[in-house]
Amino acid sequence: MPPEQAQKRCVQIDELALQGECLTFTAAQALSDGDASSAADICGQIQDELWLDECMFLLADRRMRLRAGAAQDCSATGRFEDNCLSHALERDFKMLPDTVRQSGAEPALLVELVDMAEHYGSGDAQSTGELLLAHIIARRIGPGALQMRACGKASDVVCQQGFLIALSVPDRGTDSQAACQSPRTAGSVASAGMRPWSEDAQETAAAALDVLCQVVERGENPGLLGALLGGTPAVPMGTHFRLPPPWRRGVLQIPWDDGI
Repeated sequence: MPPEQAQKRCVQIDELALQGECLTFTAAQALSDGDASSAADICGQIQDELWLDECMFLLADRRMRLRAGAAQDCSATGRFEDNCLSHALERDFKMLPDTVRQSGAEPALLVELVDMAEHYGSGDAQSTGELLLAHIIARRIGPGALQMRACGKASDVVCQQGFLIALSVPDRGTDSQAACQSPRTAGSVASAGMRPWSEDAQETAAAALDVLCQVVERGENPGLLGALLGGTPAVPMGTHFRLPPPWRRGVLQIPWDDGI
């Protein structure tokens, strides 16, 4: 039915959860028809709290706004606000031009990531943007060896963080204790099941491994990025910034943004 008729039929449903589901998809149809105002009004009729949040989340996702607009939309989604913001962050990143996302454009990319952090997160936007960039560097590395070209023109600190994130992702047979034995070489680390590094990455990789080994020596879990980095990005992260442990192509077949 057209949304106007469907809305009248939906409210005749006695079970509030089913009524909310009916109104949610009616609102989605109204939005698809180009009537955003009516869509929001239809959501506002929902009495079931879960379906009210879901309805507002669905509208926010389908409006596909970015930054200030997305943050405004997501603020009305209740329990789904983090999900909404993570979708906006992912969408925002993917919509950046290739000239900004490619290796070598990290200063420009960092400006964008900091601005995203200001809209989608809380806390220090600069440090959050740098941590997001470090996650991108780690994803560029993918399942291979640490390489300096993955860092492009990122700062030494951010590059080291990216290497640290890459090293923290476990694989079958990884022995962190063995990898931390001296002397630490690319060969000895590889023998312990941890990601090795190319010759040009020796200094940065060794510094990152030192930080990881300090965590291991304290008896903490090196897979917890907060322990490694002193914090995690203060934004709900989209899938492009998350690293699946172990780093293997799985069912989802997430493509590596290596570009290197």
